[in-house]
Amino acid sequence: MDDRPNRRPVLVLCLVFLAAAVLPPALLGSPKEDPCARAGREAVLAPSSEPGERLRVEGLVFAPDGTTPVEGAIVYAYQTDATGRYATPPARTPRLRGFMKTDREGRFSYDTIRPGSYPGGRNPAHVHHQVWGAGYPAQWASDLLFDGDLLVPEAER
Repeated sequence: MDDRPNRRPVLVLCLVFLAAAVLPPALLGSPKEDPCARAGREAVLAPSSEPGERLRVEGLVFAPDGTTPVEGAIVYAYQTDATGRYATPPARTPRLRGFMKTDREGRFSYDTIRPGSYPGGRNPAHVHHQVWGAGYPAQWASDLLFDGDLLVPEAER
């Protein structure tokens, strides 16, 4: 008989704590409060009252083969405001954010503003994207960078 302790409950507990630390708090609420359950193909990250240059972003999510569109993937996008801040005062959850669910062709879109670079920083202005679901694990997608931003490294242009 094996006298080693069963570590499976500890592993499950660690995964629960990891999810609580990594996932946005809204994702851990009830299905009624879950923004993923309510997500459609389009979202508004920045309302029309938000100062800044207006943008419409349209994207596609593909399977690892690079050609098959993924239906039903969740895309979470978040960014700073035009001054380069996620929230004022600083908060855990970015103020300008949105959840989308891809359609049959893997499409999603959102309305927002052009973000600002971090105050005093050297990072270019960017929009973060995370993608998960539809049978694929959570992963970071490439940040959306902007043409003409002098902080974008030459190798990324």
